[in-house]
Amino acid sequence: MNNNSNPNFDFYSFNLAKKEEEPATVQTTPEQTAPAASFTEEVREDAAIEQPQLLSESQADSAAPQEPLSTEPPHDLEPARRRMKSSYFRIGLAMAIATIAWLFISNGLYAAISLFSPELADNAIVTTLLGSLPLYVVCIPMLFLIICNVPRVKIEKKKLSFRHFMLLFCMGWALMMAGSMIGNYLMNILSTVTGVDFYNHLNDTMDLPVWFSGLLTVVLAPIFEELMFRKIMLDRMLPHGELPAILLGGLLFGAFHGNFYQFFYAALLGMLLSFLYARTGKLHHCILLHMAINFFGGVLPTILMNWADYDTLMVLVNDFLANIESVEAIEAIGEHVLAHLPGTLAVFAFVFVQYALAALGVVFFIIRRRKFVLKKTEDQLPTRMGLRTAFTNPGIIVALSVCAFLFISTLMSAMLVG
Repeated sequence: MNNNSNPNFDFYSFNLAKKEEEPATVQTTPEQTAPAASFTEEVREDAAIEQPQLLSESQADSAAPQEPLSTEPPHDLEPARRRMKSSYFRIGLAMAIATIAWLFISNGLYAAISLFSPELADNAIVTTLLGSLPLYVVCIPMLFLIICNVPRVKIEKKKLSFRHFMLLFCMGWALMMAGSMIGNYLMNILSTVTGVDFYNHLNDTMDLPVWFSGLLTVVLAPIFEELMFRKIMLDRMLPHGELPAILLGGLLFGAFHGNFYQFFYAALLGMLLSFLYARTGKLHHCILLHMAINFFGGVLPTILMNWADYDTLMVLVNDFLANIESVEAIEAIGEHVLAHLPGTLAVFAFVFVQYALAALGVVFFIIRRRKFVLKKTEDQLPTRMGLRTAFTNPGIIVALSVCAFLFISTLMSAMLVG
C-alpha cells in the first residue's frame, strides 16, 4: 500500500508500504560520527546474526573461492548507541523523579489534612483526589520539562476507522482479562504463602459515587496517562527502534500502577496502546481506546451491580453457603433475585459479553499475529543490542526501582493491616 495515497491506518498490513519508505525523521543534534577504535563483542555478534546470504547454493558452488564474510557491522554503531543511552537515561530518570515527587506531595497533603481535618481524611473522594491531582497538575508537567529537549520522532498521521477501533478494543480486552487473571492468581499464591488476605484497592472505586468514578477512570486517567506515557515518553523512545520502545513503554506503564493486581494487564495494554500510537501518530486514538476499556471494565460493572444490589446478593449467598440446609436462605436469595430481576439478568449478560469479547480478541490476535510487524528507524541499533541498551540503562533501572518500592510498600501495608 502506498502511504502517500492512503492516509488511513491499515489494520491488515499495519501501514507497511510495498515500496521502500523514507526513514522517520528524528529531531537530533549533529554528533561526532568518527569510527570508534574498536567494536564491542555484542556488536560483532549482532552483525554476524543479521548478515544476509549473498549467493544461492548453486551460485556458491560455481563461484570462485571468496574471502569469508566480514562479521564487522557495515557502519559505526557507537554514536547511535550513545544517543539511545542518553535518551533512555533521561527518560527513566525523569520518570523516577516525577514518581518520587508524586509520592511526597500526595502523602504530605494527606498527612496535613489528617492533622487539621480528620473528617476530610476519611472522605473517599478527598483521598482519591489527593492521590491523583498532584500527578496530573505537578508531576507530569515536571516530567515534560526534564525531557522536553530529548530528540523525538515525527510520526506520520493515520486515521483509525471504527471497525479497526473495535478490533483493537477486543484485543485490548483480551489482554486485560489475561493480565487480570495472572495478577489475581499471583496474589492468591502470595496470600496462601504468607497467610495474609491481600486487599485489592481497585475495589475502593466501587464505593465512590458513580459520577466521580467515571470522571476519574474514564476521563482524567486516560487523558493524563496517555499524555505521559505515549506523547511525552514514547515519542522520545521511538527514534531508537519500535521494539524496545513498545516493550519498555508497556512495562513502565504497568509498573507505574504499583501493584500486582494491575501490573500485568496494564503492561500488556500499554504495549498495545504504544503500538497504536506508533502506527497512527494520533494521541486521541489511544485516549479513546483507553477510555472505552476503562468504562467497560470499571464503571459499567459498577452500574450494573448497583442495579442488581449485588452486595446484598453476595451476603445472602454467603449465608446460604454457611448453612446449605437452610430453606430460609434459599428463599431469601430467590426473593432478592426476583425483586432485582432486570439488574441480575444484566449482570449475567455482561459476564457473558466479557468472555465473548475476550474470545474474539484472542481469535483476532491469532489471525493477524503476522501483521504486527515493527518498522526500523534510521538511528536503530541491531535488535539484541537495542534491547540490552534499553533495559540495562541506569535511568530505566532507577525508574523501575522506584516502581518496585511502590509494589513492596503496597504489600507491606497489607501485611501490617493483616
